[in-house]
Formats: sequence, C-alpha cells, structure tokens
Amino acid sequence: VPHLVMLGGVYETLGLAKLAAAVYRGVLSERCNFVFDVMVRLINLGETPAEVMRLYRRESIREPDIRRGEPQENQDGTRRGTLRRALVPAYSLPQWLYPFTEGLHLMKKHRFSNGAAVFQKLETLYGDNLPLLEYVAVNDVYSDNLASARKTFQRILRLDPDYISSMDTYGSVLKKLSLIPELRQLSRRLMRTASHRRESWSTASILHAAVQPKQYQAVVALVDKALSLDPTYWFGYVQKGWVLLRQGMNVEALGCFRRALQISDNVFAYTGVVRAKLARNENAAATDVANACFKKYSLSPIALALLGNCLSRFPEGHEKAAILYRNALKLDKHSIDAIAGITELLVVEEKFDEVVEILEKHLEYGRHMDLLHTRLAEVYHLSNHQAKALEHYNAALSINPNLEVAKEGLEVLLKDADEEDTMDNG
Repeated sequence: VPHLVMLGGVYETLGLAKLAAAVYRGVLSERCNFVFDVMVRLINLGETPAEVMRLYRRESIREPDIRRGEPQENQDGTRRGTLRRALVPAYSLPQWLYPFTEGLHLMKKHRFSNGAAVFQKLETLYGDNLPLLEYVAVNDVYSDNLASARKTFQRILRLDPDYISSMDTYGSVLKKLSLIPELRQLSRRLMRTASHRRESWSTASILHAAVQPKQYQAVVALVDKALSLDPTYWFGYVQKGWVLLRQGMNVEALGCFRRALQISDNVFAYTGVVRAKLARNENAAATDVANACFKKYSLSPIALALLGNCLSRFPEGHEKAAILYRNALKLDKHSIDAIAGITELLVVEEKFDEVVEILEKHLEYGRHMDLLHTRLAEVYHLSNHQAKALEHYNAALSINPNLEVAKEGLEVLLKDADEEDTMDNG
C-alpha cells in the first residue's frame, strides 16, 4: 500500500490526475493506515464526499460460486469462492468521517466560510485531533481570519511541539501579522528539527522576505530548496511567483503561477496568473483567465473579486464589476479584495462619502484593520482631509508597523503637507 500511495503521488507530479485518482481509489478501499491522507488527496483531485465515503465503505467478501456447485466452506471452516465488494453499514463508520470529507470538499471549492462552520463543529467534538486542527487553521488562513488561525496553530504546537505539517502556512500568518520575533523562533525550530522537510525551507524564505525584502535572490533560493524537496508543492511556486512579480520579472512569475495551477487547480494560483498578465498589460487575456476561474469557483468570493478586478479595467465593465464585488461581499462580508474593488470604483466616481461609510462599517467587523485604516487614509488624502488621513495612517502602522503601502502613503502625505506649508510661507 505505501508503494501505491507513492505511485499516486508520482502521477500527480506528472499531471496525470485521473491515473492518480484511480490508484488512490484502490488504496482507500483497502481501509489501511493511509486512509486519512488518501481521502485528502482524492478530495483535492475533485472526488465528492459521497464517492469517497462509498469507496471507504467497501470491503472484501468472499462468496461461493454456486453456479459451479462450489461448497460454501472449506474443510477448515473458512469461506471460499469468488471475491466481491460489499458496503459496510454506514452506522459502523466513525462519526467524524463524513463531516470531515465535506469540510475538505468545501475548502476545495473555496467556500471557506461554509468549511469553517463544518470544521468548528468537529473541533468541539475532537478538539485534540491534530490533523483536524491543522485543517481548521488552514481554512482560517484561506478566509483571511488570521487571528483565529494563529490561535489554532499555537494550540497545535502546545499539543505537539514537533508538529511540522502546514507550519509554513503558520509562518505566512505571522509575517502578515508582523510578528517577526515569533516567526524567527518558528523558523529556527523547524530548521533545527526538520531540515529535510519543505515546510522548514519555505518558512525560512518567508522570514527572509520579512526582514530582508530587497534580497529577493536569497528568498528565491530558499523557495527553490523547498521545491527540490517536494516538486508538488504548489504553494512554493505561488510564493516564488509573487517574489518575482514584485521585482518586475513578469514572465518568470507567470511561469511559476502556471506551474502552481498545473499542480493544484485553485483560486490562489489563478490569482497569480491574472496578476502577472495584468502586469504585462494583457488585460483581455487576464480577463479570460479570471472568467475561467469564476466558472469553476462561482461561489468563491476570491474568484468573484478577481473577475471584478479585471472587468473594472474597462470603462464598460464597471457596472458588472460592481455587481461581482457586491455578490462577493454577500458570500463573505470580510472579503478584502471585494472591499478594495468596490471602493476603488467609487473613488473613480469621486463618491468619497460612500467610500468612507463602507470602510467604517467594515472596521466594526474587526478584520483587516490595518488595510482598512490605510484605505481610509488614502480616501481622506484624496478628499483633502489631511488630518484624518494622518490619523488613519498612524492607526494602520500601529497595528502593522511593516505595512509598506501605509508607509508609502504616509510618506506622500507628509511630503504634500510640507509642499503646502512652503507654498503658504512663500
């Protein structure tokens, strides 16, 4: 069985999803120790929870071939005959199994809010199950609930200080929250205990990007080391793509995002492809990719906002973009991409009061506080309310001192203020 799991992994690496799924189906029906891992892989390959459970419920039963007149038992009392598959009664299965596969399926469909509800119910029943807690945390990361994700990762490490899986995702959370000392501690622990794992090198790259953002070549080298340990690591290609994109290496970044999409069909890889094409002014091509993403993940706020971002680049697409942003916010009121998109459209129309109303409303929800304060500061700056702009830039930087967009905005604000004072004195 271990060799079959490895074979399935090889097929996935080569992009042969159907062959990989066929191998995993066979492994799952054996009900071995690899069940948990294989279930995750099948769901990621597009199997439904119902089909995964049907495969798991199958067991081998040997029956006599009555047509050939075979006896029902051998001399030693064991059954004989042909081998067939039968379904184990559903009530004999672990109660957590179906909800778990349903949660995985919702994650695969990028319906993270729905997935969070499923995982939270399981967490109340099986709160010490480490793989379950890992998926709770990762789902929170994907839905941008970073504070909750951090608490769950900390809980995992309290239960098992040597837990490795998804710790690079935890590292990305700490970077976004500007908790650099905590990120440095995590990276050192991983390198000390598991230098043979991709998570260790990926976390090291995240730390290096946080403390030395201009040394992009060193960051890329660390990501490449992680990819050499696991060529199926789609998140690593996305990481590398964003680093290259920030350096203006759009072609190379596009190649990384495409490779990530080839390994794992998800909205984060699609987002990278779209952003790389937009950076190359390929607006029509970017819109086609975003539309393909929307068709696959029509209930994902990220997919809706991504298509809205593309359509908003065309004057005739503003109305459709606004509809997409509003629909995204109906699915997830915390969608920062949708908030940014709808406010940008209103800024273009100089409807500053509406923008302020929207942003202040979302500040009450307690998510993305640094980004919302920064956006409010930008709007107040544009509408010549410099004192309020300064207040919100300072609020953003008090929450996240490393937020580059807030630093740059504050610098421009202070420069404009100095120029106005010079003109007044002159």
